[in-house]
Amino acid sequence: MTSLWKIFTSLRLTVWLLGISVALVFLGSIAQAPEGLWNAQVRWFKSLVVIRQAGDDWWVPPIFPGGHLLGGLLLINLLAAHFKRFQFNFQKFGIQLTHFGIVVLLIGQFITDRTSVESVMQFQEGEARSYTENHRDAELVFLREKDEATDEAFAFPEAIVRQKGELRHEKLPFIVRIREFGVNGEMVSLEELTGAAENVKRAITTLEGKFSSTEALPAIAETDSTNADRAMVWRKALKSVGVNDDDIVAAAKKVAADPKRAAELLAKVKGQFRSDMLDAFKQMGERERRFGSPRMGSEMGFAAELEEAGRTAEAQKPIATHGSGKLVHIVNRPEIKDDKQGRNFQWALIEIVEGDKPLGTWLASSRLNPQEFEIGGKKWRVAMRNERYYVPYSVQLVRAKQEVYQGTSQAKEFASRVFIDDPVTGESRETDITMNNPLRYAGLTFYQSTMDQGERGPGTAALLEALSGRSREEFAGMEEKEGGRMSGLQVVQNPSMLAPYTGCLLVGFGMLWQFLFHLTGFFAKRGGLPPPGFGVPHPLLPLCAVLIMVPDVFLAWIAIKNGTLFALAVVAVTPFIRAVLAWQVWRGKYLVFAMVLLLVPTVLAVPFALKYQTTHGGMLWPVSIAQFIAFLGVAFVVFSNRPRLQPALA
Repeated sequence: MTSLWKIFTSLRLTVWLLGISVALVFLGSIAQAPEGLWNAQVRWFKSLVVIRQAGDDWWVPPIFPGGHLLGGLLLINLLAAHFKRFQFNFQKFGIQLTHFGIVVLLIGQFITDRTSVESVMQFQEGEARSYTENHRDAELVFLREKDEATDEAFAFPEAIVRQKGELRHEKLPFIVRIREFGVNGEMVSLEELTGAAENVKRAITTLEGKFSSTEALPAIAETDSTNADRAMVWRKALKSVGVNDDDIVAAAKKVAADPKRAAELLAKVKGQFRSDMLDAFKQMGERERRFGSPRMGSEMGFAAELEEAGRTAEAQKPIATHGSGKLVHIVNRPEIKDDKQGRNFQWALIEIVEGDKPLGTWLASSRLNPQEFEIGGKKWRVAMRNERYYVPYSVQLVRAKQEVYQGTSQAKEFASRVFIDDPVTGESRETDITMNNPLRYAGLTFYQSTMDQGERGPGTAALLEALSGRSREEFAGMEEKEGGRMSGLQVVQNPSMLAPYTGCLLVGFGMLWQFLFHLTGFFAKRGGLPPPGFGVPHPLLPLCAVLIMVPDVFLAWIAIKNGTLFALAVVAVTPFIRAVLAWQVWRGKYLVFAMVLLLVPTVLAVPFALKYQTTHGGMLWPVSIAQFIAFLGVAFVVFSNRPRLQPALA
C-alpha cells in the first residue's frame, strides 16, 4: 500500500502521464483524417484504452491509453501529490487555487464527455418545433394517430435496434423482430435497376463493337487523339506494351503491324475504357447519395457494380414482403465517419408479430416515409428517422436573415428570429439568435449553425447580385417577401458547461495571485516598501472588506437576471477568492498584498470595459469602482501607518 501511495504521489508519474498525453493528442489528431472527426474523438479521447482494429493504419499501436484513463490518472496523481506536499496557507493560496482549477477542468471534461448531448433543430420560416434531432443516430419509431393534430410515438434508439432480437413495449399490441440492420444503406428501385442494367449493357456492347478488331486501332487512336483524357488512356496502354510515344496515332500504327502486340494493346485499351466507364456510372451513384442527383444515379451505380462482379439485375430480390420494401433492394454502403462527407442512412428489416402469427416484413429506412400497417383494426405507421429529443415548449422560426460581404457570396452573418412558447412557465417571447449570440433556455443552448437562403427574404438581393453579377435592383422585390428560407440550429445540452470557464478563471486567478504576492515581496526588498504580510488593525478596514465582497452581490444579480455565461462563471469562482482576501483585510493582515491585488485587476479591467461597453464591459464598471474604493481605503491605512513602522522594517 505504501509503494502504491509513493507511485501516485510521484512527480515522475506526472511527467510520464503528460508525455503520454502529448503522444495521444498527436495520434488522435492524425486519426481524424481516416476515421473522421467525431469517431476519432470518441475512440481516442473519450475512452479508457484504444485497441488496434482490422483496417487501421500501420501507425496505430496494438493498445494505447485513452483520454479518460490518462485524465483519471492525472486527477488522482494531482490530488494525491497535493494532499502529501501542500498545506493550506495564505502565501501559497494561489498555487492551491491553480491546482483546484485544473481539477475542475479535468472533472468538467469527463462530465461533458459522459452527459452532454448535441442535436440540431431545422425548420423553415413559419414552422415550429418542439423537439431536436440527433444528426448521427437514428431511432425506429411506431406511430398511431392520437388526434387530428398529433401522433403518439413509441421509439427504440439505434443502439437497441443494432442488437437485433425482439422489441416489446407495453403499449404496442405486437412484437417487433429485427431481422437485419444496416448503418448505411442505399435503396435501389428494382424496376429502375432493370433499365439501368440495360443501359450499362448497351454501353458495354458499344465499347465491344468499337474495339472489335486490331485493324481498327489506328483509326480509333486518331479519333481519340483530340480528347486529352482518352489520349491519356492510350498512352498508358501503349506504355504497358513497351511503346513510349506521345504520338498515339503513329504508335498505334506501329503496334498494329505486329498481331501479337496489337491484340495485347486492344485488350489493354478496351479494358481501361471499360473500367473508366463503369467508374463513371458508380460515381453517379455516389453523387446521388451525397447530393440527391442525378435521378437513377443509385441504380446506374449499382448496375455498374453488378456488371463488374458478373452478376445480373434479375437476381436481385426485394428485401421486404410489405410496404415500400417489396419494391426495392438494399445495398450496404460503408459507414460515413466524417460529417463533411455526408450522412448515414440507417435501415432495418423488421417483422411484425401479432400474438404468435407473423404478419410479414417491412423495410424501415431514413430515406422512406412512414409505412402503414393494420393491427386489430387500428392503423399504425413505422419509420426510421433521426433520434428525437422532445422539449415541453415550442420554438418557431419567425424570420431567417443572411447577410453576405459585398461583391461575394461569402456569408457575413446568419441570424434567426424565433418565438418561444412555453405553456409550463407561461413564457411567450421573441428573441434573436446570431452566430455570436446563442440562445440559452431551459438547460439548452441554441447556436446558429446553417442557413438556406432560399429564394426570397432579407439579404436575397445582395446574394443574387454577387452570384449573378447583375444589378441588385433587379432582385429588390424579393427583399420584402417573407418565408421560404430554412435555418439550422445546433442545440447543446451540457450540464457542466460552466466547468471550462470556471476552471480557466481559477487557474488564471491562482497564477495572478501567486505572481503578485512574489512581485510585492520583490518590491518590498528593492524599494523599501512594507512586506506583503504587513498589517495593522484599523476601523476603516471592515468597510473595505465589505466593498471587496460587494461586486459578487452585483454579479450574482446580473447572472440571475440575464443568465450571462460570463457572469455565471465569475460568480462561481470569485466569491471564495474575495472572501479569503476580505477576511484578511478585516483582520488587518496582508494589507500591502491586498492593495496590489485590488489595484492590478481593476486597471486591467478598464480597457476591457471600454472596448466591450455594450456587452460584458457594462457590468465591469460597478465592480471596478467598488474595487478601486476598497484599494484607496487599504492604501490609506498602509501609507498612514508606514512611517511609524518603517524603522522596524529596516
